Amino acid sequence: RGARAPGKVAVANPSEKIVQIAAGGNHSAYVTADGHLYTWGGCTSGELGLGKFIRSIPKPTRVTLPTATPFALNVSCGKAHTAVLTTCGRIVTFGSSAFKQDGKRHKFWATTTPQEIFLGELAGHNEDITFVVCGGRHSAVMDVNSELFSFGDPLACGRTLRMSAAGSGFMPR
Repeated sequence: RGARAPGKVAVANPSEKIVQIAAGGNHSAYVTADGHLYTWGGCTSGELGLGKFIRSIPKPTRVTLPTATPFALNVSCGKAHTAVLTTCGRIVTFGSSAFKQDGKRHKFWATTTPQEIFLGELAGHNEDITFVVCGGRHSAVMDVNSELFSFGDPLACGRTLRMSAAGSGFMPR
């Protein structure tokens, strides 16, 4: 098994214009001009957002975003999670939560469907988000005031590791 030569991806709907792409550990995603999100690749941690754990999906498949935030503007893929900025200035995440890189306060190790995260609940924040990026085990967002917030693996977020009963070392700040 060697590296594969570049090849054209068979997109789901050739009439849709792709405006942004992202690649993660074993998965990829793109956003269309109409705000549709498509993912494909490995899905052992729910990182495709298609509602199931599956070894892989070889072709781009449309992801259904939450009703309140139905259109994607920007997507970023981490090692095993995905974050989406919606046209409403909100963040939707899915996939691995091993380091809370999905920004949620649940006890699950992964989520398979897109769920909005609320920075206001987690960091006393209520401004619209303008950009999102994923690292291997963390994520970061920027708001309209150019303030940055990171969440996930504390070491990757530039914080020293500290554990507490509430798990505050793993929450957005």
